[in-house]
Amino acid sequence: MSTRPTTKKPLAAIRSRFLNLRDMAEELGKFSDFQGVGHPSLVRWLAAEKDGNPLPRRAQRAIELLSAKRTETLRIPFHDSPLALPLMILAARKAEASQSAGFTIERMDALSGVEALLQVSRHEADVAFAWEDVKLPAASRGTCAALCHYVSYDLDGIFIEREGKPIKTRVDLRKIKFGFPGTSAVGEFLKSEVTFEKASGLSPLAMASAKAAAMALQKKEVDCLVGWHPWLTNARKELNQAQDLPAGLLPPIRLALFVSKESKKGPAILQFLRELASVVKKEDGKNVMDAALRALEEKQLQDLAKRIGVEVGSMTREQLLKEVEGLVAGYDFRLTDADLDVLFCIWREAEVAAAQ
Repeated sequence: MSTRPTTKKPLAAIRSRFLNLRDMAEELGKFSDFQGVGHPSLVRWLAAEKDGNPLPRRAQRAIELLSAKRTETLRIPFHDSPLALPLMILAARKAEASQSAGFTIERMDALSGVEALLQVSRHEADVAFAWEDVKLPAASRGTCAALCHYVSYDLDGIFIEREGKPIKTRVDLRKIKFGFPGTSAVGEFLKSEVTFEKASGLSPLAMASAKAAAMALQKKEVDCLVGWHPWLTNARKELNQAQDLPAGLLPPIRLALFVSKESKKGPAILQFLRELASVVKKEDGKNVMDAALRALEEKQLQDLAKRIGVEVGSMTREQLLKEVEGLVAGYDFRLTDADLDVLFCIWREAEVAAAQ
């Protein structure tokens, strides 16, 4: 039986988090039983640890306090969705780790992006994912802000050409009734007042299934179907005359990571960003999520497939993997466009909290 590895030099690991020993001594001095401790003590303890000598009880206590001090619980609302796949992977890693340096993840109930933003502004959640162009609720303005870009994905669409209703340019989107997969995250994006409803002037219509969507298109209840590629593929099977929307006509889905500018968990949030970046990076041009997908349990894989509009039925595991991997390959997961003002705010608030 294998055991999880533990660090043999915990004090050195803690030291690496500080710019210098004086800063480390100041942090330790905030605890009542270490007030006035100087960096010469840290030098002696680090030397003893390096030489493999037993650490005095006081040094062991310092390790316990500094380790506990640096671990925060980040409350993040998310559900099992392809868009949340990197977060699912990271949460699983933190749960399996014997020691979660910096932070642990508390998974909250799945909510809409807007509701998640409200939770962040009320300090009920620490991190939220929502559409980049979402209109912040009044209660969140001034406190909740986008920290960085998280993922983008190009939407697909199909339509049946009808006389008097061509769909060739964005101008043609006006007065177009859209249908979308009702069980998908696309719904929240489509219902956003700054996306399709603003462009067309009509509210989009949620579809119970790809088959129902195809029937609605044939009956002219909707003019165009928009969604993930697998869902549209299933809808197309029920249609004879469907055409693809012109490339680039639809705005891409873009999600951002939001935090409160009043957060007192700045260091933990930045550590979360670093570890999330290690999940979304690409190696040899391939997402590192591929291996994680294949490690999913059967029910998790089926739930993911259903959320992107795949009608699971009697599909084999390999067929499901092919559908989900094909979708994830179209995602552009990258933590970019960081807002330095927001970064500064969460660091400043963290420093104020630590000084109290």
